[in-house]
Amino acid sequence: AAGQLKARYETNGDGVVLSGTAAARLTDKVDAIGNIVWRDFGDYEGGDGQTVDHSSYDVLAGLAKVTVRPNEDNEITFGWVGNSQDWEEPTSAERETELTQNTYTVQWAFNDPSLAWVDLHASAYVNDTDMDQRDGVATPATRAASTS
Repeated sequence: AAGQLKARYETNGDGVVLSGTAAARLTDKVDAIGNIVWRDFGDYEGGDGQTVDHSSYDVLAGLAKVTVRPNEDNEITFGWVGNSQDWEEPTSAERETELTQNTYTVQWAFNDPSLAWVDLHASAYVNDTDMDQRDGVATPATRAASTS
């Protein structure tokens, strides 16, 4: 078994990144690995020294994989990769976006040495994506116009 934790902080935009990874051989026939990462970044400062409004974003992402070997001839692998993001457009577009993506996979391999003519590999996956955009996010230009 193994594990790793990471943390990072950035001063331009007050960005935080936290990450954790773990892997283990659970039995002689089952092993697993997983990772999760969280990023939270605020509005950053451009090269001209001005804050770039609506440049902040948040991300939560991860992956997992489990491999099962029921016998010497078969191997089945289940996987998942996903992320969830939230950001505003750093322009005058007044739009906030939330995006969620998940991909699920399964793979099967069959290889019996006594059947030299058979080497079977099959896989399937499902990709699920959801994107939500909302107009009307207040930008500095629209805030100034509404207070005038």
